[in-house]
Amino acid sequence: MRSAYNGPHFIVLDGLRGVAAIAVVCLHAIQLVANGQPAIEARALAVDFFFCLSGFVVAHAYGSRLDAGMSLGEFVARRALRLYPLIFLGAALGGGVFVMGTLHRGGLGLDVLVEVMSAFLLIPAGLFFGLQAYPVSNPMWSLFFECFANIVYAMFPRRSLAFLYVLLIVSALALVQVSYNYNGLDAVGFNDWNAFAFGFVRVCYPFLAGTLICRLQIYKKLPSIPAAVVIAMLIATLSIDMHPTWVYHAACSLLVFPVIVAIGANSQPIALPGVLTWLGNISYPLYLIHHPLLRIVKHIAVLSAMSRNHPLATTVVCVVASCALATLVLHVYDEKIRRWAMSVFGRRLGYASVSPNTAPAQLQHH
Repeated sequence: MRSAYNGPHFIVLDGLRGVAAIAVVCLHAIQLVANGQPAIEARALAVDFFFCLSGFVVAHAYGSRLDAGMSLGEFVARRALRLYPLIFLGAALGGGVFVMGTLHRGGLGLDVLVEVMSAFLLIPAGLFFGLQAYPVSNPMWSLFFECFANIVYAMFPRRSLAFLYVLLIVSALALVQVSYNYNGLDAVGFNDWNAFAFGFVRVCYPFLAGTLICRLQIYKKLPSIPAAVVIAMLIATLSIDMHPTWVYHAACSLLVFPVIVAIGANSQPIALPGVLTWLGNISYPLYLIHHPLLRIVKHIAVLSAMSRNHPLATTVVCVVASCALATLVLHVYDEKIRRWAMSVFGRRLGYASVSPNTAPAQLQHH
């Protein structure tokens, strides 16, 4: 299957991205709504899978164009057209819920306004006030590091393989050390200043691995495995509580996720391709809007009482509601905003079509 945009459409990677997003929703539903600590922390590794997948997608969509002379400004503009509309909505929804919660607790200070406004610019202002990086909506922290990785990638379009191999080895060693220090990766990137700083280490290896899988076309050299098997591999990886935790987390980021991305890129679905496409399409809005929704659900008395007695059922309700809202946001907001933006800016950026599904990458990724 080929998309209107340059190159093949990796439909199995769409489905994998959706599965990873749902894993994040499950993790946060247990933490926020059911007021519990997840028995399986591996769901937090879905972010590391996103980083690897993002590296592959960006390299596939922009690698040859950057090598041919695409400017950094054009690259940033294209990525902004894809990423920012939902960042804006996520900040707006999260900020609204955050402000209402603050008013309910008794006051609205300047710090709250700074935290809300900074979220629109992906500035981790919460750290300045002793909070996590993005108290408005915690999942935004990974968008900060993904944008960082995107820009660094575009700044060095003619990078040698020798340099990339050295960087891959160094980043792998650093990732192992960070995983050991924090007994896993689930808190790295947002908890405090130190954890935030090590977020640069967390994103470096998987993103770079994803770009190399594409650049070296490793995925084309692998056997084609049924999509159901590849998806089951990801689900199993995110559903196993292995010890020592730091070893498992490091192994997933260093080896397991790159393998799944490479295999998934060479896999074709034999059934339900529409479901995989839907999962891919909603994954980005799902990732950015589920956190504010869960905070609202937490304060609904009926669901709050239900969560204490039936945490599993509550989690299922939260996942279904989040997916439904993400589907609505996709069609009512995201597609329309991007279609308008493409009509205004698309021609000068070299797009031949204003269809939101053709820009700026084959995969509408998180």
